[in-house]
Amino acid sequence: PEVKTRFLWPAWFESIVVGEDGSTKEGAKEVKVISVSYIFSILLMMAVMTGSGYLLQSVSEEKENRMIEVVLTSVSPLGLMAGKVLALGLVGLLQVTIWAVSIAFMAPRILGNFPNLGQLIIDPVLLVWVVAFFLAGYFVFGVTNAGIGAATTSYRQGSQISMLLLMPAVLVPMWLFVFIAGNPDGLLAQILSFIPFTAPITMMLRIGAADVPLVEIIASLTVTLLGGIVLLWGSAR
Repeated sequence: PEVKTRFLWPAWFESIVVGEDGSTKEGAKEVKVISVSYIFSILLMMAVMTGSGYLLQSVSEEKENRMIEVVLTSVSPLGLMAGKVLALGLVGLLQVTIWAVSIAFMAPRILGNFPNLGQLIIDPVLLVWVVAFFLAGYFVFGVTNAGIGAATTSYRQGSQISMLLLMPAVLVPMWLFVFIAGNPDGLLAQILSFIPFTAPITMMLRIGAADVPLVEIIASLTVTLLGGIVLLWGSAR
C-alpha cells in the first residue's frame, strides 16, 4: 500500500508556518481552518444572492398589487416585516442548509484523494462563531432587501438597487481575503469587523485565521445584530 501511495502521489509537501518568535505549526491545519471560514463566507454570499432575494420579491410584489395595504389593516407594519423576515428567511436558510450538508458529505471524499492534507477537523468553537455570524449576516442582508422592496416602486427597480448596495458589501471582504487572512488583527480587518454589512464575512475570515479576542467577537456580533434591528425598524416605517 505504501508503494502504491508513493506511486500515485510521488511528491508530498509538508507545510510549516514559522511565527515571528520562531515557533512552528502545521501549515495544512491552518489552511483547513481558514477553508471552513471561507466556505461559510461563500455560502453567505450565495444566500444573499438567492435566499434574501425572496424577501425583496415578496415585498415588492405585494406592494405593486396593493395586497400589502389590505394586510396592514389587521397587522402592524413592524409585525408584518418581522414575520416576512422570519418566514422567508427560514425558506432561504433551508436551501443553504441543503448546500452545507452536500458540502459536508463531499468534503471527506474529496480530501481522501489528498492524503498529505490529513483529516479535516473542525473546531466546535470556531463552528459556533462562524454559524452565529452567518445567521447575523443573513438577517442584516435579508432585512435590507425587505426594506428596499418597501421603499421602491417595482421589483425590477428594487433588484437593481439591491445589487448596487449589497453586492459590494458582500464582495469587498472576499476581495480582501488575502489581506484579512494575512493580517487578521490589522486596522483594515478591524474596521470592516464593526460595519454591519461587512462584519459577518470579515469576522468569519478573521476567526479562521487567528485567535480573535472574545470581547472583539462579541462586540462585532452585537453591532451586526443591532444594525439589523435598526434596519428592520426602518423598513417597517
